[in-house]
Formats: sequence, structure tokens, C-alpha cells
Amino acid sequence: MAKVSWDEIEKSVEGYNTDTVKKYAANNANKQANGGGGNTPFPKRELRFITLGSKAIGKTILFRPLGTPKTYYKYLIKGEDGKYRSAIVEDNLNNPVTVNHSLEPQLFFSMNVIDREDGLIKIIEGQVGKGILEKLIDYKKMTGNNPGGIESGADFKLFVSGKKGSYYQTDMDQKVALTSEEKEMVRTEGLYELDRIFKPTPNENLEDKLYGAAPVKPTNNPNIQKKVATNFSNQNEFEMDDEKKPAKVASSKQDDDMDF
Repeated sequence: MAKVSWDEIEKSVEGYNTDTVKKYAANNANKQANGGGGNTPFPKRELRFITLGSKAIGKTILFRPLGTPKTYYKYLIKGEDGKYRSAIVEDNLNNPVTVNHSLEPQLFFSMNVIDREDGLIKIIEGQVGKGILEKLIDYKKMTGNNPGGIESGADFKLFVSGKKGSYYQTDMDQKVALTSEEKEMVRTEGLYELDRIFKPTPNENLEDKLYGAAPVKPTNNPNIQKKVATNFSNQNEFEMDDEKKPAKVASSKQDDDMDF
């Protein structure tokens, strides 16, 4: 599993240190010290996504990146029942679907953002090569700043078009630091822990998850997989790779720009 860093050498950021993390970590430490078993679970959290694809045609989406993105290879397969199923792979070259069905997974990214329409923290997910992640990387190259940094980040606008909402025009809107209210929201809610939400399916379970009881016929045409990935670029439009459980906030060490 890969973690994109803006200049390919920066540390990646999985989440913020939050009061919530400290509270539950302290509770669990006290339980263990007193001989108690188990851990206090993190509170449930709704998974919220930026809507892309066909449901967003003609819409301009304004968002503020937070932290850094995560990349991974993923299959999107349409079964004979007409449903699309997805699975993130451990190895994009050596897995049973590539070997047995001659299909290659596509490279995707996901990232925490603030949706400027409602001010909520959400996840944006898209296919690498569609112009979203590339514009964020361009911002880093031109300014030397992390587009998801607290002070150095920026707003980006994304226009969705095309017959099936598969074309994205992304541009930097303006450089803008997080407000005190937004910093407090991040402290309180935390970022989604992308490693838990977008985790790979073990090779031994990959075909069952993608094909199930009504598998598609094996094919030697790699263009089929490419077409499927083009038409479905939003995690909301197909089954989740993980159960829809809330992601606890990571407590990894931050780079200077991400510290509050």
C-alpha cells in the first residue's frame, strides 16, 4: 500500500493528534493498569464522501485538502447480477484476478478534505490520472507548500462533466489557512484514518469478494477493466472495501506544517 508524499520524500500524515484520541488512550491505559480487559471503542463516526461521477455532472465542487493522500490499486468488477464490486489489492501484479482473469487494477487515491458547501470533513476518492491528484501535486511543485497543510494549504475547485461524469477539471482556487473554527473541528472530530477504511483484501479472498456466486466470465481483454474504472470513481457508488465502521483518528507524529 502506497502513501503519496508531495515531493516523494516527505513524511506522510495519517491523521491528527486529537483530544478524542488522548481521552480514549488514557481510558484504555487506566483499564489495563487496573487489570481490566479489552479496550474502550472509539465513538461511531459516519463515513462522508465528496460525491463525484454521474451524480455530480455539471457541478463545481470546492474543497480544502487536509493532510496528505493515500494511494492504492483497486479492482471494480461488474458481476452478472449487474452490481459493481470493488476490492483493494495487496499486490497489483501478483494476485489471482490478474493471473486468472487478465485484468489489471487501477490506481486510486483518497484524501481528507473540507467540503466548502457544508463545511464538513469528508473523503474525496478518485482515480489517479483523472486530474484531481495531479493538480494538488502541481501546487506542491509550484509553491513548495503542502496543499493540505494547516497554514500553507489551498482551496481547489473541481468541475465534473462528461456523459457519465468521468471528466474532471481541477484548479487551485486560493491559498487559505485553516480558520480557528476549522482547527477546532479537526481537533474534535479528527481526520478519517484512511489506512483502516481503504485496506486491501487478502489474495485468498479476492475472487470471492469480486465475483461472488455469480462471477463474470474470465477475459483476456484488459480494456474492460479500464472502462469500468473510468465510469466509477466514487467509493459511494459501490460496495465498501471495509465494513462501514467509523475510522478512529490516528495519533502518528506530524510534520511541522500539520501541528496545531
